[in-house]
Amino acid sequence: MHYYIQTGNRDFKEVVRWLHDRGVKLEVHLNRTRWHLDPADKLHTEFCLRYASVCSIVDSDLDLVSGLPHYSVEHQS
Repeated sequence: MHYYIQTGNRDFKEVVRWLHDRGVKLEVHLNRTRWHLDPADKLHTEFCLRYASVCSIVDSDLDLVSGLPHYSVEHQS
C-alpha cells in the first residue's frame, strides 16, 4: 500500500520518525511525505493501528500535485 502524510499535519514528525526508525524508505516532497508498506507484513498492521487516522492512502485516480481527479480529454475527429 502507498501512504502519505501532509507536512502540516500535527502528527507529521511522529509518523516520519516512527517510519524512519523501522527502515521504511520515505519519499519526501514539499507538502507531503509518501512511503510503501507491504500489507502482508506485520509492520503494516502496527502502522495501521497507530496511524490510520492521520495518514491517507495514495489514490491513483487523483493528481498528486493538486489532489484533484485526473480528467481524460477525448479528442474528436
